[in-house]
Amino acid sequence: MSVKIWPVMTGIEMRSSKSQKWNTTMEKSGSGRMRSNTNQLLPLWTIQVKYWKLTDAEYRTIMGFVALLKGAHEPFFWLDPEDNHETGMQLLSVGVGTYQCVMKLGNYVEAVDYVDQLMVYVDGVEQSPNDYTVVGGAVVFDEAPASGSVVTADYRYYWHVHLPADGISMNHVITDFKQTGTLKFESWR
Repeated sequence: MSVKIWPVMTGIEMRSSKSQKWNTTMEKSGSGRMRSNTNQLLPLWTIQVKYWKLTDAEYRTIMGFVALLKGAHEPFFWLDPEDNHETGMQLLSVGVGTYQCVMKLGNYVEAVDYVDQLMVYVDGVEQSPNDYTVVGGAVVFDEAPASGSVVTADYRYYWHVHLPADGISMNHVITDFKQTGTLKFESWR
C-alpha cells in the first residue's frame, strides 16, 4: 500500500480542532475507594476540520482523494498546519541502529508513523541522509551509532488518520467557491 497524504490546500481559510479519548472505566467500591481501568495504550485522537473557501480545482482534488481512499477503507496522513514539527527531539532507540520519531505534547510522548523534512544528529553532529533510511516514522542507520550516543532530530510529522464517516460532503457557494462540512478524522492504529 502506498503512502497517501491528504492534499495540502494553500491560501484558504481552514479551522480545526483535536480531542482525545481514553475509554476509561471507573468503579467505586462500597467503601468509596475508586478503581480505574483503560484498555488503550494510546488515546483515540479525533480531529475535526472545516475548509471555508476552496477553488473548483481544490474541491476536485479533495473529492478525488477521498474517492481513491474509498471513504473509510484506507488510512492516510494529514498534515496539521500548526501542530506538525519537532526540533531537537531526542529519538527513542527501538532496536540496534533504529530510532523512533515522536511527537511531544507537554510530558506526553507518542510515536509518529510518517515524517519528512528530516535532519538527524548524533551527539550534535548532523548526519548525511546517505547514512540512514526512513521507514515510516523510524530512522534506521546503515551503521548503528556508538553505544551511549544521543540521537536527536528536527522533522515535520503527520497524523495517521482515517475518515470514520466513510465519505465527505461539499457545499457549492458560488463559482469557484466551495466549502466542506465538518470533516472528522480519527487516529489509525
